[in-house]
Amino acid sequence: MTVLKRSIRVNEFLFGISFIVLFIALFLEDVAFTVDVSPIIKLLKMSSLALLVVSTVYRAWRKSTFKELLIVFFVGCVVLVCTGDFFLTIVVLLSYNSMMIDDGEIFRLSFVCCLVGVGLTLLLFAVGLLPDVLSYRTDFSAEARHAFGFQHSAILPLIICYMLCYYIGMNGTGGKIKGWIVVVFLLLGVFTYKYCKSRNAVVGILALSLFALAMKSSAFQQIMNRPVQFVSKWITLFCMSLAILPAFLRAKGVLLPLWHVYDSIFTNRSLLGASAIDSYGIHLINRMTYSAYAGFEVNVDSYVYQGIVLDSAYMYMLVRYGILILLFFYIVLTSFYRREKTNTALCAVFCIVVLLNMTDNDMLSYGCLPFLLIGIKNIWNKRLDRG
Repeated sequence: MTVLKRSIRVNEFLFGISFIVLFIALFLEDVAFTVDVSPIIKLLKMSSLALLVVSTVYRAWRKSTFKELLIVFFVGCVVLVCTGDFFLTIVVLLSYNSMMIDDGEIFRLSFVCCLVGVGLTLLLFAVGLLPDVLSYRTDFSAEARHAFGFQHSAILPLIICYMLCYYIGMNGTGGKIKGWIVVVFLLLGVFTYKYCKSRNAVVGILALSLFALAMKSSAFQQIMNRPVQFVSKWITLFCMSLAILPAFLRAKGVLLPLWHVYDSIFTNRSLLGASAIDSYGIHLINRMTYSAYAGFEVNVDSYVYQGIVLDSAYMYMLVRYGILILLFFYIVLTSFYRREKTNTALCAVFCIVVLLNMTDNDMLSYGCLPFLLIGIKNIWNKRLDRG
């Protein structure tokens, strides 16, 4: 028993260190450094991967599951070779090593990492070591949006929204959620909207705050259980379709007047998506590194750009990585829903996260990392139960 407990503690320690190292690497990508930190970020990702390999070897796996891990790891390595991206390989191994970790602990670790990261970033901004990057909407609005030391104005408000998601994930449903903490998040959301103008984040914070406060009522929980579970079941498919179909049909010249109206609401997203499809194409697996993707000439409404920013995680994954990777993420997200479908509060959180990524691109970053880990962990656990 002592040996087993020691083994569990070692596994938890290696998982925690690997998670924090990866989280830091992904977080640094969003900070507006005036020097090139990409070598540090790559080193951190490689360190996280090395720690996870050690942790995986250290653990005693069931033979059938270990074979499956090797197969999936091989696929992740193929994706790494094709795209130069460590993310998928690391996340698969990280989720595999999180099977003994409680979901609430994963949310708590994410919350603390975000809290420390935001605090340090704002401190460096306040003392003048990080710039205030101003940005403007792609609908040619003249209103400047502040970033407070981050790369883009939407990052800080979205982090606050994700931290609220983590807080609810840590505490579950009902009485454990403290109303005053939810109100603080709501006020932070309103404050950041005043200066950062991130509509998606403030709507997400507002909706989730009101829902969390209402969930303290058992009567409200009973009323909302079935509707929220129903929406959670289908929202991933709905959001992926709504993010991709307008761009695809616009690229084919179908229903153009409708997509012009769509773009007036969602800030030229079908135009940018159609331009990306025309330029990059759609592949099962896109064999293109990020540097090649960013340097590719893309024509957008008669203008030529080096690469293109797609503010939709699902559109980005389709164009950047291909159909099979998008399908993989669909399976992972639906796996998260199946694991948490009896928890109305987490189902609501899941809906907000999926909706946010329809018009923002955070699925491959630290914001959605706990949701991906829990989704993949659920797949591994089911295989263990059958093994």
